[in-house]
Amino acid sequence: MRGAAWRLGLVLLLTVASMVWVFWNFDWQEAEKSLNGVSWDWVPAALAFYSLAHVLRALRFHLLLQGKVPAMQGLSILSVGYLAIHVVPARIGEFVRPYLLAERAGVSWGAALAVIVLERLADMLMLLAMLMGVALWVELPSGALVVWDTDILLAGQRVIGAATVVGFVGLGTVLALGERVLGLTDPLPGGALARRFHEAVRSQKWSTLLAVLGLSAAIWAVTILGVWWVLRAFPGMPSGLDQAFALWTITLTGMTVLPTAGFFGAYEAACSSVLIVFGVQEDAAKAFAMLLHLSQYFFTLGVGFWFLLREGWSLRELVSRSQESRS
Repeated sequence: MRGAAWRLGLVLLLTVASMVWVFWNFDWQEAEKSLNGVSWDWVPAALAFYSLAHVLRALRFHLLLQGKVPAMQGLSILSVGYLAIHVVPARIGEFVRPYLLAERAGVSWGAALAVIVLERLADMLMLLAMLMGVALWVELPSGALVVWDTDILLAGQRVIGAATVVGFVGLGTVLALGERVLGLTDPLPGGALARRFHEAVRSQKWSTLLAVLGLSAAIWAVTILGVWWVLRAFPGMPSGLDQAFALWTITLTGMTVLPTAGFFGAYEAACSSVLIVFGVQEDAAKAFAMLLHLSQYFFTLGVGFWFLLREGWSLRELVSRSQESRS
């Protein structure tokens, strides 16, 4: 409990520090001027792109669950789970989905965790491919994305690449060792969980996993198109599809490497840094980054709270019980 409190406090401190760093000496009047001439038609278009990406995530979730959970129930669990991830700091909300799958849909904790792990590995693999794509496709000035003597693009490739390799090697090791390891872990408190996890991963078909990778690519492609559409609505913003691709890739990398509460601070820092590289004035870049972030954030909150009310669930209770179930 004490460790969780320390982790939560550290994340909140990091969030506040990053927001202060991003918006220190921020000129609100200049930012307001940058919004003049904005075509607010981007709002319904952005919501349409966000909705499509959410539907694709739900379809991926349904495939990984192998149809064991009705589609509508899976959509509820997915939406509330993403709400928890965005609202609860320190990634504690990640365990709401496995808890709901176990308690409301009858899926074992091990199988539920396997779904989340496979989903995250697919996203990490896609992000690594996107980072490589930025390096090959997008023309960036030499040293343009260097912050505190660190090349963000190169650092992102290394961190995400290492995490992806470790994830796949770990998963492959679990599958390869199989019964020899499971026989040793069965008597332990987490033995049943490990066995269910192993069985769930082994039960996935290669065709399903390939479809999951394809859906993961489609999710990020739709998101990039949404970002591109929003960029085109703001005067003075870069309007190339390659620039939208770079913008979202670096922003997503920042959110992954620095998981602040609600991704605030990390999102704005990464997003605005890319816009500044493309020649956008600093205050305008930060104002755009905040608006884009808030549009995505409140979409996730809106959908999540709607399903929360529909199901009659309490978010605080779900988070608390999901933490108790882990221990």
